[in-house]
Amino acid sequence: MNIYNYCTYITFYKGNKLPPFYIGSGTVSKIQNKHKPYFGSVRSKKYKQIWVSELKQNPHLFTIKMFKFFETRKEALEYEEYIHNKLDVVKNPMYTNQATAKGKFLSVGKQSKETCRKKSISLKGNTNALGNKQSKEHTEKFTQFAKSPRSEKHKQNISEALLNVEKLTCPWCNKRGQKQNMLLWHFANCKFNPNAIPKRCCCITCKQEISFNNLNSHYKTHR
Repeated sequence: MNIYNYCTYITFYKGNKLPPFYIGSGTVSKIQNKHKPYFGSVRSKKYKQIWVSELKQNPHLFTIKMFKFFETRKEALEYEEYIHNKLDVVKNPMYTNQATAKGKFLSVGKQSKETCRKKSISLKGNTNALGNKQSKEHTEKFTQFAKSPRSEKHKQNISEALLNVEKLTCPWCNKRGQKQNMLLWHFANCKFNPNAIPKRCCCITCKQEISFNNLNSHYKTHR
């Protein structure tokens, strides 16, 4: 049985002094603590003091949602950094982060030629982003394996594995399912939960109230 002690989460802010989103990672128990709510730790100079002030004076403006679960802290941090880079939280005005999971804050001003030269030297020989091209023989073997019929024993192993998966029942809608899916879409995040995540937020740039579904298109208008 898998125990998910860590997660990545998103904090929603409904006020007009901060960007509407903050993405972080942490322990599930810390986020689920009702006696001492946790919404993330903002480190950027631009928003840190405002964040702390709003948490003290207007905690009702903050809500948090866990969206992916992990067994180790390392896995959670790696996925957090992936999401930060994918959403460009360093430059995106809709996020309070202003930095990636590895602490890469937004740099101000043009970098010097010396800085660019040092970066270029440090990246030489780095082939991590180039990928590995598979041989034609390897591709054909993989295709044949994917198309080959599965044995009865293989099917039975899959069936037994699914039967042993821990299942939970949501107290708000009484739906039952696998633990990871239920924690993602139900319980604190269930649509029948009166304290569910809000569906609208305020843009920090133009103060306009917008739907979460229109965030990407709205963000592009400020670029």
